[in-house]
Amino acid sequence: MLRVPLIPAGKISVEMKNIIEELRMYLDDPDGLLWILNQKFLFGGHPLGKNSLGTIEALSAFGQDHFFEFRKRYYHSANLTVLVVGNITLDEAVRESEENFTGMEAREENVRDFVPLTGDPERELIHRKELEQVHIALTAPLGRASEKSSKSMVMFSIMLSGGMSFPLFQEVRDKRGLCYAISANTTRNSDVGEFSIAIGTDPKRYREAIDVSMGLIEKSKNDEDLLQKAKDLALGNLALQFEHTGGILRIAASSALIDGAPKGYDEYVQDIEEITINDVVSAVDTYLRPEQVRRVLLAPKGLKT
Repeated sequence: MLRVPLIPAGKISVEMKNIIEELRMYLDDPDGLLWILNQKFLFGGHPLGKNSLGTIEALSAFGQDHFFEFRKRYYHSANLTVLVVGNITLDEAVRESEENFTGMEAREENVRDFVPLTGDPERELIHRKELEQVHIALTAPLGRASEKSSKSMVMFSIMLSGGMSFPLFQEVRDKRGLCYAISANTTRNSDVGEFSIAIGTDPKRYREAIDVSMGLIEKSKNDEDLLQKAKDLALGNLALQFEHTGGILRIAASSALIDGAPKGYDEYVQDIEEITINDVVSAVDTYLRPEQVRRVLLAPKGLKT
């Protein structure tokens, strides 16, 4: 499938219709639409600002030649990394790789130029639709995945939202009844990342939800006990990932793309353990100052701001 795919012409139009319905499904789903709006608002003309599914117009126009051209441009030996996990020796892995991948076309590696962010200078976007709730994304761009600050932001998102005993759930949901679900996440990419908090809440109380969440960012950033709790959770999840080959393969693939090469278990543990509370405070102060955080609202048509 990788080296000599058929890509049958007769199948393409049918599959494109399926993907168009997938795109419409996301546009009808508040979480999916909020994500699409957020990416465009945050990243603008950067490639991350584009919906990876594309547009209905583009999907409708895809033909066999487009797929062959894309494959020729990107699916070649200079772009290929072979990752092998499991009960196999190095010699066996090398032999299997040579048997299966020798003969792929040799081309120059595709390295995307750094693209500066061109997001909207405004800090709030409101998109209105027939809904019962206000769906909120509090979001901010981060630096490169390789930077210590990006790794610290991953830990900070766990500090905020590691589970039901962490601040966002405890304060916004349990104490105030502002939402059913709330989460914080950090996405790391080779050039620019993203921190986000997602909330769905009562239109009459959405400003309170925003204010409380922003307050928890400031309150939680220098909590050393909370940092240790987040580290314990991260280390536990890491150990679970390394319990099976699929988990090892996924984390190795991510590291190969982001860091340039996979790491061993002990290296991942060290990455987690060496994050200090000063690292977290510095990262939060760099990326999550109130004037830097964007607010994307998917709101009922009658929402009063």
